[in-house]
Amino acid sequence: MPRDQGHDDKPSSSLNHSITRGTEMTDKYTALIDQASFQHMSAEMNAFDDKREVIIRQSRDILKASKQAIFSMHRGALDDATAKLAEADRVISQLAPLIEVDRSLRTGSFAAAMEEYAEAQCFLHFLEHGTLMSIDKLHSVEREEYLSGVVDFTGEVGRYAVAQATKRDVAQVEACRDIVEAISGEVLL
Repeated sequence: MPRDQGHDDKPSSSLNHSITRGTEMTDKYTALIDQASFQHMSAEMNAFDDKREVIIRQSRDILKASKQAIFSMHRGALDDATAKLAEADRVISQLAPLIEVDRSLRTGSFAAAMEEYAEAQCFLHFLEHGTLMSIDKLHSVEREEYLSGVVDFTGEVGRYAVAQATKRDVAQVEACRDIVEAISGEVLL
């Protein structure tokens, strides 16, 4: 509308009333709650969320390195697999202090990454020694993560057995069968 039709730049009185009333309502409700404690909780939640984001982001690095290690093992590149697992170890060491402070950060992405890590470590140990790696040798892995990793490890052993069967390596196929049967016997008890 043109300026000369009675409109000016001042807010309408109903808008002024609305702003004033909103301030009064805020002041009224502020007196009813402990605002400082809500601000403190908000700050704590934001700090937790920041830590959680770091855990999620870096857990992907553990997961990726562990998967790459497994692929390397299937190609027979054990040195590359060992290097990838060393990368995962480095990230796990970086995240350990955050998780020790708040155990709830271990669930989700980090636990999934640790399962994959346990699987990769068990597979490498099997290829090098013919036995299942003990949980005692995986200091950063918890029982549930280890057991999930072991169950997944049997799938990698099955794939490895198929590759060995195509090479007619009966001894390796039998070793694969034996380890899977030994694990199955324990899991089913």
